[in-house]
Amino acid sequence: MKNAFCLIVTAAVAATMQVRLLPNTTAANVGLVQVRPFSDANWGTVCDDGFTQTEADALCRMAGFNGAQRWSAGNILGVGSIYIDGLSCSVRATSFTQCNFVYSAPSSPPRHNCHHNEDISLACSTQTLLTTSSTTSLTPPPTPTTTTTS
Repeated sequence: MKNAFCLIVTAAVAATMQVRLLPNTTAANVGLVQVRPFSDANWGTVCDDGFTQTEADALCRMAGFNGAQRWSAGNILGVGSIYIDGLSCSVRATSFTQCNFVYSAPSSPPRHNCHHNEDISLACSTQTLLTTSSTTSLTPPPTPTTTTTS
């Protein structure tokens, strides 16, 4: 029953999920993948479980690029929520509606076994797409802050 619930949640947020790259260099096409389920949510990350070149290409297309040159996990550690685990996209996917994934809502316990050393980073093609989805965001994010709780 848990898997069926996750698929229902995934279908509900797939249409509004946004993606961007948090650059670690001056290149806008290279960085940590960040996603958020809706416009006023905090940005979170994507886990590497089951991740392949197909998903890398899809995420780059969602961010407005032609595809991925390479991807890696754990090169840049994110903070906050890990929203997506087990991402599986169709070969020509251009939005999350063409992918399946396990979604962990910001206000719920995680539905994944991931840690930030599994966060996906991408180097996307420098060639951009002519059109992008309305949920694509390429604006630079604010510098993340770390909060320690006792």
